[in-house]
Amino acid sequence: MPDGAPHATQGRQAAAIAALGAYLANLPGPPRPLAPSELLAYRARRAVAGWRLDVAFRDGVRRLDVVVDRDFPFALPLVILVDRPPPLTWPHIEEDGKLCLLPGAAESSPHDPVGVAQHVLGHASTLIEACIAGTNRDDFRTEFHSYWNRVQSLDATPFVSLVAPRPPSRRVWVWRGERFYLLADDEVTARAWLRNIAGKPKQPHTIEPAALLWLPRALLPCEYPMTAAEVLALARTKTADGAAILEAGAFSMPDRLAILLGAPTPYGPSLAGVTIVRRQANQWTSKRRGHDPMTRGFRPGRVPSKVRQARYFGATSILRSEVERIDAGWIHGRDQDKHQALLRAARIVGIGAGSVGAPIATRLAQAGAAEFDLIDPKRLKSANVGRHPLGVGHLGSFKAVALVTKIQRDYPHTRRIEAHPYRWQDLAEKKPDLLAAASIIVSAIGHWNDESALNAWHVDNGRRPAIIYCWLEPHASAGHAIAVMADGGCLQCGFSNVGVPHVRVTDWPAGSQLVHEPACGAVYQPYGPVELSSIESLVAELCLDVLLGKVSSSRHRIWAARTSFLEAAGGIWAPDWAKQPSFRAEGGYVEDRPWPAASACPVCGGRRSC
Repeated sequence: MPDGAPHATQGRQAAAIAALGAYLANLPGPPRPLAPSELLAYRARRAVAGWRLDVAFRDGVRRLDVVVDRDFPFALPLVILVDRPPPLTWPHIEEDGKLCLLPGAAESSPHDPVGVAQHVLGHASTLIEACIAGTNRDDFRTEFHSYWNRVQSLDATPFVSLVAPRPPSRRVWVWRGERFYLLADDEVTARAWLRNIAGKPKQPHTIEPAALLWLPRALLPCEYPMTAAEVLALARTKTADGAAILEAGAFSMPDRLAILLGAPTPYGPSLAGVTIVRRQANQWTSKRRGHDPMTRGFRPGRVPSKVRQARYFGATSILRSEVERIDAGWIHGRDQDKHQALLRAARIVGIGAGSVGAPIATRLAQAGAAEFDLIDPKRLKSANVGRHPLGVGHLGSFKAVALVTKIQRDYPHTRRIEAHPYRWQDLAEKKPDLLAAASIIVSAIGHWNDESALNAWHVDNGRRPAIIYCWLEPHASAGHAIAVMADGGCLQCGFSNVGVPHVRVTDWPAGSQLVHEPACGAVYQPYGPVELSSIESLVAELCLDVLLGKVSSSRHRIWAARTSFLEAAGGIWAPDWAKQPSFRAEGGYVEDRPWPAASACPVCGGRRSC
């Protein structure tokens, strides 16, 4: 019995291997099982059984090995081309000959090993014939990122890129760290990213010139540069002004010159990294100590440009690096989110950085929003930690300040995020334009008097920008999010004068569900992060809909939890809620409705804002 399969599946695996072996034995050839010594060649693949087939192709007979690993039949059988050309001659063939036949997300039936093998062998035959004919050669260009990574230098430093992956060729900038090189379109962007991820440095970061060479199409493996001279030749022959950019970067003959190679592919732009490594004096045969081969025969600063260029690019090695994109377009949607430009331009003011406001701010940062002002005068206490994104390490810190630090470090490409550990009223007096200049305001204060004052400010200022308010019912059994727009009701329109909402989803026969702490006036609502998660999504989605122009008038969205959850917490559905035509007895749904103006509203009087 093959080693490695879980005991409960060993019998299933043995039966699948026997069935596959019987099927293969009936093919022309005949195929033969691989000996244990032959399977050792595939130990990195965790091979437990295999067969060798002789298959006729248009250019002759080639040997294929069909190999199954420890996960079979819950993993696809592997097909390995034994008689193969050198690596990177044909696409979709790995160094050990394994054929890449199906997408990584491909699923297969563990109950039909023979049918799966037939499918896989059919794809293998098609792939090899295409390779022989050369009809799939452009797949090297389509999947340039993967093939370039297979030739990266062992001692190369990885690149991470904030550079916008688009033409033209241009000068960019690089910070060379020990673990990675950071490349950006400008020094300001690079310094902001580094500051966000690691805090203010003791000494300014050294940011150096680098280059982006934008190619008309991705390279074939035979075109991959092997030397600095080949990089320069590539710039001269395949770009309009790339050579001049490289020569300018090499003017001071830096010890390392970082270069991005960019190109379009059918699936989006792709980047590769090259570092030109300047040859040092100890690599030359000169006996003069400290002699610099780049300036030999000339006084310092007097090397003619043609000589400098010839020496730098002619006697210099290169390192090939993988490039990991970390720009906003890639991180937020892999270049597929058409809303990113709007979200990055939005300016969000969050009032309240507690258990509701903090995760909403985090969600919006994850969605791609890039400018925040977070307002909260309170510090994090131990009782907050269980339902807050911040952990014990931030105890005693102002919630807004600690949350800003966390978002900056998690999403260092965020353009601007500031913390304001004050009451919003005090901040509005100090910085009256801060609220008015926002794209939206998200209020998660959870206190009626403060939000009533915010509503009055909003109405007095023409109800611009939009404000999203949110609140919970006991045990997070229901959640509410309203967007107060210029058209429709204001916050007060849906509440009594003392903050009781006109729409209630739940009732609590046992009375108030507020729990008292052993401290003066300290009460809280009992709920945890799991119960809260649906309400976080409700509020964050409404924020995005407002930012993206999908909501034009005041709107009310309600999350009603599952009935079983409500009843377990000791609650029932409110009678008026249960009478609605849209009511669902099982719960677990979202209701979306207008937030109408109330003619008797003491704040807006039911008037539509100008």
